[in-house]
Formats: sequence, C-alpha cells, structure tokens
Amino acid sequence: MNYYLFVVKWCRLALVISAMLLTSGLRAEDSNVTPSATNQTTNAASATMLHGKRGTWVWRKQSWLAQADRDALFSFLKKQGISVILVQIHTDYSGEKPVLENQEQLSALLRQAASQHVIVHALDGDPSHIYPPWPEKLSGQIRAVAALNASLTGNARFTGVHYDIEPYILPAFKKEETRLDVCKAYLIALQTLAQTARAQGLEFSVDIPMFFATSEKKKYLDTDEEPDTLLGHVAHIVDWFGLMAYRNKASGADGILVHSEADISVMEKLGKKAWIGVETGPNRGDDPPKITFRNRPVAEFDGEIKEVESQMAGRKGYGGLLIHSYELYREYLGQASVTKP
Repeated sequence: MNYYLFVVKWCRLALVISAMLLTSGLRAEDSNVTPSATNQTTNAASATMLHGKRGTWVWRKQSWLAQADRDALFSFLKKQGISVILVQIHTDYSGEKPVLENQEQLSALLRQAASQHVIVHALDGDPSHIYPPWPEKLSGQIRAVAALNASLTGNARFTGVHYDIEPYILPAFKKEETRLDVCKAYLIALQTLAQTARAQGLEFSVDIPMFFATSEKKKYLDTDEEPDTLLGHVAHIVDWFGLMAYRNKASGADGILVHSEADISVMEKLGKKAWIGVETGPNRGDDPPKITFRNRPVAEFDGEIKEVESQMAGRKGYGGLLIHSYELYREYLGQASVTKP
C-alpha cells in the first residue's frame, strides 16, 4: 500500500467532526555516554525508570538564546525527568534558500543537549503551512536543519523535525463544503515534508488532536488505496506523533487513557509510537477547565500522569508523555516565567 501517491477520491466527512471540535477543547501552542557525563546518565536513567520517557515543547527562543537560559532549561529538564525537547526554530526565507536563524545559539543548545543525553527535535508549524508555497518552503527549512547537523560533531544534532500545523483551526475546515479540501491539502503537505525529512536522515513527526481517531462509521477519507480515519492516514505518513490528549484526569470515560486508546492501538499495529500530550497552561477563551491541569494542584497532576505512565508502560505503541510546555510547566510549578519575545 503506497501512502505517498495520492490520487484522492474523497467521499465524505460526517458532521460529527464539527460537534467533536466544540467539545474537545483542543489547542496547542516540531547517544553515546561520555565518561564525563556518567553521573548525568545515571540520573537520567533513574528518572526514566521512575516515570518513563517524558518530553516537552520549548516555544520561546528566550528559553535557550543565552547560556544562562540554556543552563536553566537543562537543569529543569533533569529535575523533571525530561529527556526529549521539541524546540521552536526560526527561519529566514528571504534568500535563495532558507537559512536557520540563531545558528550559533542552536549549535550550543545541541552540544549541551548531547552532553546531557537529551534528544532534540526542530519544531515549527502553522495552519497556513498546508497551502503553497509553504510545503516547498518548509522542505527547504528541513534541508537547513540537516545542514546545521552536518556542521556539528559528535552526537550534537537535531534528531528530527516536528510540525504543529493544526489545520482544523482554519475557517475552511469548519465549513462542511470545504473541510475535505483542507484534509486533502494537509495530508499532501505531510507527505511532502516526510519525504524530505527522511531524505535528510531526520525523523518526521507532528502534533494531532484526539478527534482524528473518529471511527470510520462516523467519518472516513477514501483515497485510491482504501478508506481510513484521518488518524489512520497521518499514522502511515509520520514516524511518530504527539497526541494532544488534553484532559486533567487519567481515567474515566472522558480521561486521558480513553482518549488515547485508538491512537496507541493504530501505532502499535504499524510498529510506531504515539506520545501522549497533557496541558499545564491556563485556560483561554471558552476552553473548558477539563483540558488543563493549571486549575488542579501539582500533587494531583503528578498522580494523574504517573497513572497514565503506569497504564501505558507495557504498550508497544506508547512512546512517552509530552508536557505542554517548558515555559508553561515552569509557571505551573511556581518558577519564574520565561520572558516573552
């Protein structure tokens, strides 16, 4: 089955998506041990045994531009048992080919990450990125990430590229008559980026919402291969994804585990991993309280995420826990805020 050839024959997408969008409350803000790092490795291994793998998004460049901020970042990661970070990159598209900004600081970040055995993925994305000229421009961005990798030595490198595109935010997605066109453009864009990333030796991953897993009886996309949920199509394209399972309870009918099950099962069948995301930021607009832990005590947050990790520990399709985000998690724990750009 070739998921890289899209002669798309879209049949239907049921109205249930719109209803689920209203109730989901979705949002989101892309080694070897050295002798000198023995103690760090031991601590990281201990954290992994206690919690399982944990990661976070790092959105603000003020979190890593200065050495003092990088030190604060890695100190926080070590304390919280976080070994994977998705770092927002910034790209200059004004020239003949895209060039990463802040390369000196990014290189320092990657070297420090390698010394502390932290995996780094380059992060970017916007709903408009599904439309031309963005897939081509982002392919250039991916090549720029690979070029930075090539300039570095040892284990200092971006492991992959991670895109937080969220096409359902687009007005066209919210209209039944144009929703299928948005889905088509989204999947084709992902295919383009995935092919480019793999050609450059990089993993390719995205963030997705819970409702992509809607059953085929309610919603499906029919390609020249076979009908599938939007989750199914995305799962075949990516190497892994972050599921925004934004609820503040692990168990129950509306809990994190229930909302993650379909995604974990799909990735298990494909031999891939889904990372489960949780929110620590404040509610915005009409967001229901249940989508974030910000209104819950930290001790309750710790208990709920440990329950998720415990229940998922034996699942082959589970990659780890993603906590949104470094900057918001710090605030939630009562630490000093990172200055906004």
